Amino acid sequence: MKLNAAIWIRTATMSVVLALATFAAVAAPGAAAAAQQVEGHYGSASERAEGSNPSIGGKMIGYVAYTKVNRRAPDVLILGTSRAMQLDPREIKKRSGKSAYNASVSDGAARELLAFGSFAELVTPERAPHLVIMFDIEGLDGRTPTRRVESTIAATEAARKSCPSAERCTTVWKNAAAAIVRDSAVGLRGRPAWSLMQRPDGLIRSPSLARMEREGVDLIGVRDRRIAIRIKSYRPGGAFDALEAAPKAKIKRLLQLANARGDSPSLVITSMHPECIRRCGPAGWFEHRRNARLFLRGLAKTYDFQIHDYSDPKAWGGTAASFYDEIHLRPKAAAQVVAKLDSEGAFDIDPTADPDPETAASASTSTSEPTPVGFFERGLAQVREVVAAAAARSERA
Repeated sequence: MKLNAAIWIRTATMSVVLALATFAAVAAPGAAAAAQQVEGHYGSASERAEGSNPSIGGKMIGYVAYTKVNRRAPDVLILGTSRAMQLDPREIKKRSGKSAYNASVSDGAARELLAFGSFAELVTPERAPHLVIMFDIEGLDGRTPTRRVESTIAATEAARKSCPSAERCTTVWKNAAAAIVRDSAVGLRGRPAWSLMQRPDGLIRSPSLARMEREGVDLIGVRDRRIAIRIKSYRPGGAFDALEAAPKAKIKRLLQLANARGDSPSLVITSMHPECIRRCGPAGWFEHRRNARLFLRGLAKTYDFQIHDYSDPKAWGGTAASFYDEIHLRPKAAAQVVAKLDSEGAFDIDPTADPDPETAASASTSTSEPTPVGFFERGLAQVREVVAAAAARSERA
C-alpha cells in the first residue's frame, strides 16, 4: 500500500531526527575504549576478548540478520540476562515447534529488557514475536544504563510518538530500527566479530565455562567467593536492597507495549544456586523476592501476562548441580527449564497470528542442526541494504 505525501514527509523527517539523535549519543571517538564506554561491556578483559559477555548492540544486529534471512520475526523472543543465555532456541523448537531468538545480554536488567523488546517490534511491525521475559528480581535496581540502552529506548519512543500505529507506520518504524542498527555497529569497534560470538538464533558461543573447566578452575571456590560478594548487595545500602522506581516503570512499559499488540508475555522469575539462596536469603534476598513478587502481582491486575516463579530451582527440577556458579545455569539445566516452560505453555502464541511455515514437523528437529552456510553474510548484506535505503531517504529529506 502506498503512503500518502504526509506519511512520506513524516518518514523522511523521522529518519533524519533519529539518525542524528542516536548517532550523537553513541558515536564517540577512540574505537575500543569508546565502544566499551558506550556498550558497558561487563566482566574481565579476557571475558570481553573471547566474547563471553555480549553487548546489546551485537544482539540487535544479529536479530535484524535473523529476520532478514528468515523473512519474518521469530515466534518467540527471549529477553533476559546472563542467567538466560543458555536457553537454547533449538531446544525450544524441539519442544514446542516454535522458532526463537535469544536476546539475553550480560548484566541486563529492566532497562535492557525494554530496550530490546521495544526495538524488536520496530524491526517487524507487521508481526512482532511473543515475549518470554527471563526476569531477575535484581533487575529492579538503580544501576545507570549504558548510552546504547538509553539511546535505543529514546529512539523507539520517538518513533512511536511520531507515528503510533504499527499498521500505518511500518516505514517509520523500520527506518528507526535501521538507524539503531547502524549505530550499534559503531559500539562494536574493538570487539570480536559478533558472528563469532553468537549463533544465528542468538545463543552465545561462550567458551568461558569450557575454558575454566579445561584449566581446572575451582568452580566451587569461585561460587563461594561470588556468593560472599552477593550477600552484601542485599543488605541495607547494597545494590539490591530496594526496588527502584525507574526500572519498575520500564517493566510496566514493556508489558504495556506487548499487550497493545495483542501479546500476553510469559514472565519467568529466574533462579539462583540453592547455597546462594540459603546464605543470601537471610541477608535480604527473601525480603527482596517478596517485594518483587508483590510488585509483579500488582502489575497482573492491570496487564495481561503469565508469571512463572522459578526463583527456587526446585520449581523446575533444579539442584545444586544445575549451576556452575552462584546464578548461572549449565546447558543441561537450561534444557530442563525449557522443558518445564513448555509444559506450562510459556511458548504458546496467539492462535490468530500467522502460522510458522516450518511448524509442526520441526518439533522433532535435531538440536544439533548445523548453521546454514552464509547465514550471517546474507543477513548482513540485507541489513546494509535497509540501512543504505534509510540513509538515502534521510539525504533526500
